Amino acid sequence: MNENEGRSYRRPFFESVERMDRPWGYYEILTDSKTFRSKRLTINPGRRTSLQSHTYRNEYWFIMSGEAKVTIDNMEMYKREGEKQIISRGLKHRIENIGTDQLDILEVWEGDNLSEDDIIRYEDDYARQKIVAVSGGFDPLHDGHVILFEEASRLGLLHVIVNSDEWLKRKKGYVFMPFEMRKHILKSCRFVYTVVDCIDNDDTVCETLSKLKPDIFINGGDRSCREELPTPETAVCKKYGIDMQFIAGNKSHSSVLVRQAAGAVI
Repeated sequence: MNENEGRSYRRPFFESVERMDRPWGYYEILTDSKTFRSKRLTINPGRRTSLQSHTYRNEYWFIMSGEAKVTIDNMEMYKREGEKQIISRGLKHRIENIGTDQLDILEVWEGDNLSEDDIIRYEDDYARQKIVAVSGGFDPLHDGHVILFEEASRLGLLHVIVNSDEWLKRKKGYVFMPFEMRKHILKSCRFVYTVVDCIDNDDTVCETLSKLKPDIFINGGDRSCREELPTPETAVCKKYGIDMQFIAGNKSHSSVLVRQAAGAVI
């Protein structure tokens, strides 16, 4: 194979299939398949990506040119041309151009789901993330709640409004897990951006929503249709332009069933 033939052979991998502009620069898709995707990221001087994580994919960064500061969870490191970094699924990460020239990175994805929607942003310099709220007693927290949180977190920064022990007593007649314990567990969930105390004294979250003013209010659980959404919250959302969205629940995932099972064992 002569020199020109070698270049012709390699060119389909490096030629851009699609270019997408971003606040920090742009990326170009080089190859795309069901289990593998490669992109070339060009980050402008002084810019950085959001602090983010992915649920279904691993990423591999190869520094093609420039100087980078890489953050993986709470660890910072510096990379130059020719160096690489592996980012396992679930780890918070970002990359920043600390040089005076453009930072070029070859980014390779591999995993079960290579969708651009598989992203959770925790910090973003460009205010692209919407505020998403979901409320409930979460007494106790179970896998159905976690599924709801994962779906809701894809829409933005998830704020979980937690109802008080008094609310639980009015609604259920008892408290299975105290308020502070529920908050502590919720804060440990990686899909949750922050936990918000419900400040309402009735059986709604109207006052809390009025103060928080999220972009999206998610309703889930056992509700089966939009007509069953709580009327007071509907009025508040309409007043402040909050988008009410519904994520279907699953009755096989129920706090009541968990408590009943626990009672049967005890």
